Amino acid sequence: MVERCAARSAEVQAAGPNRRALLLDCLLLDASRDARQLREESALRIRLREAAAEVGALGTEPARALAAQNDAALAQEAAHEASVQVLTRDARVSSRRPRR
Repeated sequence: MVERCAARSAEVQAAGPNRRALLLDCLLLDASRDARQLREESALRIRLREAAAEVGALGTEPARALAAQNDAALAQEAAHEASVQVLTRDARVSSRRPRR
């Protein structure tokens, strides 16, 4: 997502007015699609947490093992999400630097 945005940003800056308008429309559509996907993923993570809590409450060994797998998957997803946020922040910072 970050790489695509940076590439489109460079295209927009180099384009003429008509092409710039089209590229900006594409950028908005991409952002809308990405936001929808993030909302869907967030809802899925919430459902996984709720399911893990319900399964963990059963108290059986298989239930505890399944809850542990869910917890590990959610922790891995949280780590990935944090790295994406760092990349996004870095892309914003580098795009604000003055060009020489």
